[in-house]
Formats: sequence, structure tokens, C-alpha cells
Amino acid sequence: GLIRVWDSVSGEPVGAPLAGHDGAVFALAYSPDGSRLASGGEDFTVRLWDAAAGMPAGDPLAVHTNWVLDIAFSPDGAQLASTGADETLVLWDAAAGQALGQLRTGHTRWVRAVAFSPDGSRLVTASEDNSLRVWDTVTGAIVGHPLAAHSDAIHDVAFTPDGQRLIS
Repeated sequence: GLIRVWDSVSGEPVGAPLAGHDGAVFALAYSPDGSRLASGGEDFTVRLWDAAAGMPAGDPLAVHTNWVLDIAFSPDGAQLASTGADETLVLWDAAAGQALGQLRTGHTRWVRAVAFSPDGSRLVTASEDNSLRVWDTVTGAIVGHPLAAHSDAIHDVAFTPDGQRLIS
């Protein structure tokens, strides 16, 4: 349930561990400007942290009904996306710490991973149901058909830097 920040050059811990989750932490992400970090875990919550102070930035965000498995900030840092074992994708206003919407993803198993496109207009979810779904971040609508060429669970996904391709 602890989060540790490390100096990547010296290998030494920076400050005290961040404590707040009840149980394992499964997901971490820094905001693009490095001022905040987000975490999610087995206590069904998303937490925002002031990265410089090492302190919580508001109350836990509790919309998920099962483990939070992945978190990603949009490229501009305005939105946060979280996915979980409840088969949902939640979009958050990262500054206000409020849910913008909880989307039933169409996935039929845990949603393991989420990634924003480089321009922030789309995001993709990856699931244990062997498929990917691409989303419009403005409308919340699924873009196109599910991408289903895997024969087993998908545990990670990423966009290329130009946003034209996905890897899973």
C-alpha cells in the first residue's frame, strides 16, 4: 500500500513513502508537467498526490467497484483515465478530481491497460477478453470496431509517437 519515489541517478529514496491506499497499489502515473502523480489499487480508489510535497491532493476518488488496474494522464494533464477489474473506463477531470464519466467499455473481462493518443483526442483500452477498444475522449464513444487479434489477455498497450499505430 505504499508508494516510493526514487532518485533515478543515485538510486536513493526521495522523501517518505506515500501512504493512503488500503492494500496493493497496481497503477501509477506522473502528470506531464511532473507536479502530480496518480495511483490506483486494490482498495477500488484513485488517489491524486502533490508530487513536490509528497501529500494527497484531495480525497480518494471512488467510482470503481473493483480493483483499479491502470491509470494514464492525457498529454495536456487535464484528464486522467483509469481502468479496472470492474470492466470500466473512468475519465476524470484531473484538476478538480471529479469523474467526467464512467464508461461501460464493452469489454467482458478486466480492463488491464489504458493509453492516451499523443494529441489526447483518443484513448485505447486493453482487456483480458483479448480485445482493444479505441475511444473518442470528447464524446466518450467507441471509435470503430473492437480490435481482436490476440488469443489471450492483453496486459499493455501504447500509441506510437505520431498516434497512427498501436502496439499491444
